[in-house]
This record gives sequence, structure tokens and C-alpha cells, in this order.
Amino acid sequence: MEDSKRKLTVGIIRQTGKIEIKEIEADLKPMQDIVGGLIEIVRDVAPDTDMVVDEEGLFKDYAVNPFASLIAGQTIVGDVFLTGKPDSEGESTNISSKVASFLMQMQNDTNPTTVYYV
Repeated sequence: MEDSKRKLTVGIIRQTGKIEIKEIEADLKPMQDIVGGLIEIVRDVAPDTDMVVDEEGLFKDYAVNPFASLIAGQTIVGDVFLTGKPDSEGESTNISSKVASFLMQMQNDTNPTTVYYV
């Protein structure tokens, strides 16, 4: 039997600073597993990009996520992931290759004063 679940390519940003591009099932449970709780979407953190965070993350003992905070322009805690903008049916879409490349460059950059433009 073929697995017919929709897949979604996301950019995961761990609170430890680790970044990975990963394909997940486009379903609530895998999304909640990444962020560690109920999901909340922070819209437009970059062009055509949304960030999914733990809705209650600020009330939990999560560390500040410096990369995610830099991208969102506000304090973000815990593990998060980036998606593309929703499609016409409101479903999240794959992260763009440009944003994925940006994330990998950001992780590999050893110069903390670099200014990034997406």
C-alpha cells in the first residue's frame, strides 16, 4: 500500500542552533513533535515564509532560539520550523530553496556580525 500522506519540506531551527532541512508529513502531529507542543504560526518572517512555533513556548522552560529570533525580529524560544506561504486552500507549502540555502549559510557562518538579507 502506497503512503498517500502529503509531504512538506521545512527548515527546522533548533534552540541549540542546529539547522536542518527535512521532509515531514504535512500533518498536525509531526508539526507538534518538532515544536514540542501546540503550534502557532508567525506569518511573514521573511518573504513568502512563515515560522511555526510552540504556542505556549514562552511559558515553558525553553531557551531563546537566537537564529529564529533574528529571523522573526522578536524573541522566539524553543525549536521552530519554517514553511512557505499557505496555498490557496490554506495549507502550508514547502520552504523555498532560497530560504533553505540562507538557513544553511547562517548555520555555517562563524561571523556573528554578518547581516543577512533574504
